[in-house]
Order: sequence, then structure tokens, then C-alpha cells
Amino acid sequence: MAIVAIIAVGVIAFAIAAAVIGREAQRLGSQRLQPVYRLPEAVGSVAGALDDEAASHLTEDEVSEVIRLHLNLLQFSEGAAADDDAAQTVVAEGDALHSVYREARQLGLEVTRPHVEQIMTLHIDYLVAIGAVDQAG
Repeated sequence: MAIVAIIAVGVIAFAIAAAVIGREAQRLGSQRLQPVYRLPEAVGSVAGALDDEAASHLTEDEVSEVIRLHLNLLQFSEGAAADDDAAQTVVAEGDALHSVYREARQLGLEVTRPHVEQIMTLHIDYLVAIGAVDQAG
């Protein structure tokens, strides 16, 4: 009789555990995957995609610093979205380029406007590729 009770308790425990695990797996499976931004990965992606002229003039540290400046501009610009329900902010391309270029020069980086523009374009491409931003129509 004790063996039957032990088996019954084991079956009930297994059924409860299976139901809970199944419910949580279903809930997690229906959630949207969140993009993960990794600066070294972004720098590697952008640096690897630079044209030969830009790649010969820029160090990986310079590319990293321009990416940081661009990311700060995107993240902390006035009206930047605080959550998914907030309206998205679009920074005018010319203003963003001017701002990032000016800050890079103030930091003493030896970059040109075309280099900064190329880095910013490739950085946006990286953000689109990881799903952090939507491709603008």
C-alpha cells in the first residue's frame, strides 16, 4: 500500500511540474526577443565594413569612440523614447553628423566628416541587423 502511495505522489508531483514548466515555456516562447548591444561587437562589425580608404586612416579606438558618441546622441537626444509606447525620435541626419563630428574633433580624434558619416551609417546598419532599431522606410 505504501508503494502505491509513493508512486501516486510521484506521478502527481511530475504532472504538476510538467504543467508549470509547460506554462512558463509557452509564456517565454511568446515574448519578443530583446536585442543585446555589445560595443566590441559593434566596433568589429563597423570596422570590418569600412571602405579601404577609411580603414587605412582610422584605428579601432577611433571607430569605437565615434560609435560611442553616435550611440550617446541616439540614446540621450531630447525626446528619446523612454519605453516601447513612447513616440520614436528621429534626429535629422545632417544635425547628427555635425554633432558627432564636432564632438569627435573636440576629443582630439583625427577623423574627417566622410569618415564619421560612414561610421554612423554602418553603426545604424548594425543596430538594424541586431533588431535594436527598425529599418526606416
